[in-house]
Amino acid sequence: MASRDYAGIVENDYVIPEDGCYIFMLNTSQPARVALDGKFIIERGDTDDRNPRTFVAPLRAGIHKARMEFRHRKGDGIDFNVFHFKDGTWDNVLR
Repeated sequence: MASRDYAGIVENDYVIPEDGCYIFMLNTSQPARVALDGKFIIERGDTDDRNPRTFVAPLRAGIHKARMEFRHRKGDGIDFNVFHFKDGTWDNVLR
């Protein structure tokens, strides 16, 4: 039986539509870490804990580089979302 374990790197330029407060949320039990503009903002060790890891950042409108490094084994996938806090609510703005 073939192994389903693998590792990967995903890089993307995110267009932040306007200045404001943004929350980055990583939800997985797999080892992973997320960098924003070259600085790691979320790190997730190898654990069965599935509680999301979050980072809140005030960002200026424009392009911001994100990078996610991960290792995947059987089981959970990886969810990564970016929310914008505006008018008292969190809007899902990027995936």
